[in-house]
Amino acid sequence: MAPRAQLRDLASRFPGALRELETMAEAEIRARAAALRTAAERGGREPWMAWLAAYHLLLRLGGDGTSDDLAAGAPSALLAARAGVHAPGVGRRTEEAIRAIAAVFEAPRDDVARALLPRRRHRDPATRSTNASAEGKLAARMTSDRDTRTRILSASDVRSLLSMEKAVAAVERAFADHARGLAQMPAKVYLSLEQHAGDFRAMPSYVEGHDGAPPAAGVKWVNSHPDNPKRHGLPSVMGVYILSDPATALPLAVLDATVLTAARTGAAAAVASKHLAKPGARTIGFIGSGVQARYMLDAHRVIYGDALEVLAADIDPRAAESFASAWGGRVVSAEEAAGCDIVCASTPGRTRAVERAWVRPGTHINAMGADAPGKQELDAAILQQAIIVIDEHHQATHSGEINVPLSTGALREDQVFATLGEIIIGTKKPARSAQAITVFDSTGLAVQDVALARVLFEDAASRDLGTLVQLVSS
Repeated sequence: MAPRAQLRDLASRFPGALRELETMAEAEIRARAAALRTAAERGGREPWMAWLAAYHLLLRLGGDGTSDDLAAGAPSALLAARAGVHAPGVGRRTEEAIRAIAAVFEAPRDDVARALLPRRRHRDPATRSTNASAEGKLAARMTSDRDTRTRILSASDVRSLLSMEKAVAAVERAFADHARGLAQMPAKVYLSLEQHAGDFRAMPSYVEGHDGAPPAAGVKWVNSHPDNPKRHGLPSVMGVYILSDPATALPLAVLDATVLTAARTGAAAAVASKHLAKPGARTIGFIGSGVQARYMLDAHRVIYGDALEVLAADIDPRAAESFASAWGGRVVSAEEAAGCDIVCASTPGRTRAVERAWVRPGTHINAMGADAPGKQELDAAILQQAIIVIDEHHQATHSGEINVPLSTGALREDQVFATLGEIIIGTKKPARSAQAITVFDSTGLAVQDVALARVLFEDAASRDLGTLVQLVSS
């Protein structure tokens, strides 16, 4: 199939790719095209998406319009992007675009030009204006044909899509984007319901697109009801995520966020260990061996492989035994688990679970359980002697591990060293010794959710997984 025919075929089959390209800047389109080409070399259907990215880039850089045969099969996004554009020839910017595309695809310049430029047809100004107006009306008519359906992804859909490797990469990137100012994340909103022994949180966020990833916006509605398993046989944490197109505001997806939350939390712990734990860590201890511990271990194995010996402790011995049996560890006391090279604490209570005397020099601790005012897992003496790294200042001081010692005066805000994002991008570098204890205070960031939701949605769309519904009128 010739490149132009490939484009025409793609335009009819993958309008979502065009909508995505509409929101991208020039550099993002270049990066996406290069990434798709790499994927194409490994096999799959991406080569035509790469050609489409190249074609769209040509239009964005001021190139000529498309020929009628392509326009007939193109969706509204492509027509609207170039409606009324009829350059009298191949201009300087168009030539630059052609050469840039040729470089991306390692293709001869003339082949790219023949594939992307229409045959020249001479028109007088009046005809040109009339045709441009007609094409503009056609674009407007075809806008109504845009797929405005929302993709519903159940918990089983999310589990089938979830790759911990992708989750770790997405979360690490989210921390970096937040540190670089490439994300918006209003403060988490809490709805406390003491009479129901729980609370709800609303977590909106936006991340810009770059390096081949599109921009994304969304909000998570999630609860924390620690007694749910005993009282109702339900998870203590459940959530729903709404992912929206920042350009059109269309809800792209509604997905189960229970698995998403557990996965991104586990990934955050692994990313922190990657940047803060001492080299050559050999043991990892879990204080709290429930569902979250499983995701944290899975994420750490992305970073460390099977090199870490697993020690499991829990107030419920059955939980520790189940975790150790399923994941290849051994059941120990909380004191022994706290003596590991990496310690992951994920307890929901308001009393400390890790004492200073248990923690050895050089240990890294992921404090994941404190996520509301009054919650605390660590002896304050640990924080007083540690290099403290938080996920975000407002959340950490309000509801993270440091919130209680700050309120009692046992800790000062200036004792917080940095955010994890600052560590990742290199603006802060801890001068740690082999004896230093590091603590990552994680409250869970909305940018982690939107970053992972974006990955899940892209994978679901490429695999046509989930259920499409007309959720909103258009």
